[in-house]
Amino acid sequence: MRKSAIVIGFGAFFLTLALLLKFYAYPRLAVIPKDQNTSQTLVDEKANFLDVASLSFKKDSPIQTTATVVADEKAAKGISDDALVLNQWQYTDSVENAKKQQGDKTKNPPISATVQRYAIDRKTGKTLKWDGTELNGEKVDYQGSYTIKLPFNVEKKTYPYFDTTLAKPVNLEFKGEEKVRDMETYKFQVVIPDTVFTKQEVPGSLFGLPKESPAQNADRSYGNQITVWADPITGVFMKMEQHQVQKLTVPNREPITVMDTTSVFTDDTIKKNVDDYSSKGKSLNALSVAPWVLMPLGLILLVLGAIMAVMSKSRRQPRH
Repeated sequence: MRKSAIVIGFGAFFLTLALLLKFYAYPRLAVIPKDQNTSQTLVDEKANFLDVASLSFKKDSPIQTTATVVADEKAAKGISDDALVLNQWQYTDSVENAKKQQGDKTKNPPISATVQRYAIDRKTGKTLKWDGTELNGEKVDYQGSYTIKLPFNVEKKTYPYFDTTLAKPVNLEFKGEEKVRDMETYKFQVVIPDTVFTKQEVPGSLFGLPKESPAQNADRSYGNQITVWADPITGVFMKMEQHQVQKLTVPNREPITVMDTTSVFTDDTIKKNVDDYSSKGKSLNALSVAPWVLMPLGLILLVLGAIMAVMSKSRRQPRH
């Protein structure tokens, strides 16, 4: 009887532990932290772009894009328990201009700048409907898309990814599995065809018109091939690459390419991402697998213990 009680005790312990891991420990680890504060850097050593300050075209010139994401925990309190408000800033600039100190009169505005404020679900990573959502000061509907990461336990399927230039989600398609610094990742990609996204007033001289000609109200178009390599467990982007082309077009003139760049995460950014999330991914994977091992083991031991108890009781009963 004592042996059966021990077996039943172990069975109950394993079953309880499995339930705790599945419904308590894992849900508390598989969330975006409330103190989210990250910075990612992309570079292109040979970018071609229009320098707006000098109205000259730069060829094979290095540019740098820095994306910073900081959580605003207080702002999320009025949305839901699982909500998190993120402030995101992204600046693209020539390396030469970026090195100049603030206050330097020779420092020009960046090539491009994007400011976002939106809410996401800490568990799913999806954007939430929120009155405070803004993109460059304008109200925008993120339509439940993904921004800084994909969901935990990424599936091999297409996800809606928010594109800040088009101000709408695009389809990020699964393309296969690849290693990034010896880490298994899922590769996703979206190809955005050349699309007009705004009007821009520019000097007519850019299109070969006389200097005294009036400014031209040009169509500004954008095409991009965005590729991300995501950790399958956490959904965090280990690596990102963007091949972006932007053009200006006016009637009866050849389009002008004002940006042609292939920017990718720096080696330091990739290394930091892999170092930070490989261990977390392994821990989450162990927590997700453990309940499926412990639960059947606990049930087997409970049944075995019950059988042992019945057999022990029958052996002790006097025979007539």
